[in-house]
Amino acid sequence: MNKAHEDIVGERTIADHHVVIRCITWKGTSRRSFDILDAESHDELTDESFDECPTDEQIKDVLAGLDLVALAEGRELTPEDLDEAVHETASQRASEVNNGGLAVQIDYLIDALGPKGARSVIEDCGKRSA
Repeated sequence: MNKAHEDIVGERTIADHHVVIRCITWKGTSRRSFDILDAESHDELTDESFDECPTDEQIKDVLAGLDLVALAEGRELTPEDLDEAVHETASQRASEVNNGGLAVQIDYLIDALGPKGARSVIEDCGKRSA
């Protein structure tokens, strides 16, 4: 899929960070994606695009994440320094999801894998227990 058109569709200043919102319309579809860019450099601030124009709250979350990356880099952390904390946090979340019952598990799988991925997992589980 190729880009058909790019436009700057908004500007925001949040917590002393000035950002612009770029909308990309894709050739041959009505699909659009939105990116948060640094207003000065026009560097993309996220790895993933938004399907809708990001809200101020979503922009704040992106900027907070960047501040934390800068903090970690300033402390000269490596990915290995956070391994244990990530494992503990993921394990705790998995336990909460599993204790929430079938509907919570399925919602989690849909969020993590999308509807097709969740369906595939459910179908594979059914094959194992059949």
